[in-house]
Amino acid sequence: RQKVSFENNEIKDGNILQLKNIPLKTRIYCVESRPGDGGVFIKTAGLVGVLLYLYVFSFYGVYTLSYASYFGVFIALFFSGNSYANKYETPIIRVLFGFSLIFAAISIKFLHQSLSIEVYNTYNLGAIFPYPATFVAVCAGLIELVVGIFLFFGFFQRFAVFVFVIFMTLSLLIFNEAIWPHFILLGISIALFIDSGGLWSLDGFIGRRLHAYRR
Repeated sequence: RQKVSFENNEIKDGNILQLKNIPLKTRIYCVESRPGDGGVFIKTAGLVGVLLYLYVFSFYGVYTLSYASYFGVFIALFFSGNSYANKYETPIIRVLFGFSLIFAAISIKFLHQSLSIEVYNTYNLGAIFPYPATFVAVCAGLIELVVGIFLFFGFFQRFAVFVFVIFMTLSLLIFNEAIWPHFILLGISIALFIDSGGLWSLDGFIGRRLHAYRR
């Protein structure tokens, strides 16, 4: 059984500290309401999110793959605090985030453009982009596809996140959407911008090869 003590405030992976004793920029893998509970509230939230996503998927099918990024966050929350799974949390979020963008670009912007055309007409985007609706949809899809591929493979990850945040911000300003539904996407973007070049990423692979070459 794990023993919990607050006498040792050493900053080291696996140690349990009170929030007041944790300095800025320290990686936190789990937040517990009671010492030693394993982050029961966070894990419960993650489990509920996973089950809810699967429930919605059973009704709407492949359409929900556009929201696979949320599924990645729920999985990460469920496994938070697990010493073995910690290293896989960010890669899972990144891969599913990239996949959701790729799927949305192909399915909505390329194959089934009715929704994109409806948005184009509803918000009079022709006044901003004086081109046919189908052409604008394809251009938006290409950007979304490239960003998704970069994120999926972890290539130029921070640049891809930066581009995504810019386009998400422009979307909020142009369409006057509510901000709160995008909080998770913003949180994902911040996490991926900070934790770049990690596991399963081309950035990490290239970085390690360059480091070995320079040595």
